[in-house]
This record gives sequence, C-alpha cells and structure tokens, in this order.
Amino acid sequence: MCSGWCEQQLPHGRRLSLSPPQSTDKRFSYDQTLKSLFTERDVVRDLLDFHAAELFPHLKGFEPLELVSASTVATDAVKPPHHRETHRDMVWTLARKGEDGDRVLLHLEFQSRRESRMSMRMVRYAYDLNRHRPELEVFGLVINTGPRPFGAW
Repeated sequence: MCSGWCEQQLPHGRRLSLSPPQSTDKRFSYDQTLKSLFTERDVVRDLLDFHAAELFPHLKGFEPLELVSASTVATDAVKPPHHRETHRDMVWTLARKGEDGDRVLLHLEFQSRRESRMSMRMVRYAYDLNRHRPELEVFGLVINTGPRPFGAW
C-alpha cells in the first residue's frame, strides 16, 4: 500500500501511476458529506448505540424518529434588528424504544476546527430550541470533523 503518489510495474513493461483522488469541486466539504450521512436514521442510531449513549447515559434506549428543521427565527419588537435567524447543523427528534410519548431533541453540530465561542453557541442553540419546543429536553453534541482534537473549550 502506498500513500500519496504511487507507481506500479505491470506485465509487459507497462507502468501504472496512481495519485490520490483530487476533488474537481473546490466547494467539497467533509462537513457537508458528514451532514448528508447523518440524515440517515441508521447512521444516527449507530451514533447513539456506539458513542452518544456513553456521553449521555439518559439517551440509552432512544432511537431516531424524525429529522426536524434546524433553523429558527427569533423576533424582538424592541431591539433592532428585530429578528435573528439561527442555523444549526442537524436536529433529530428521538423516541424511547417501545414507549409512546417519551421524546427528546438531539442537536448535532459538525465542527472542523476549534472555535473559542462554541460552548456559548451550543447553549444559545439549546435555548432557542427549548423556546420552540419547551416540552422536549435538548441534548447537544459537537462532532469533530477536523484532523486535531479540540481540547478544552
């Protein structure tokens, strides 16, 4: 196996040159690719079963029910600009397996690099979600898509 650029000798003196695939689309994003994967119920179920339940033991026994809108608009009649739009990466409604009515929201945020205000953003997103769906508890999870660990926020 080779990493980077490789060349192999083939029969009859021919050579095969291989180089890593290059995206022709300059807008390619690992974040977008992961977001598209996490629109699949099975992928979210695996996340819950293998990772999130360890971080959030209260989520054990929940499964993804539906993907909900991750955008909200807050209005303020007094303070300009009078409205604020927020966009979260992904929000799923989770339901407890085999039970009716026990539901929570799971907010997934994909981040490729450390951001000093990420904790505040997550609190704000949870607050906004709770204002729109006060009957549901909100669990937020930041998924590191970058090459380095974030460390402490």
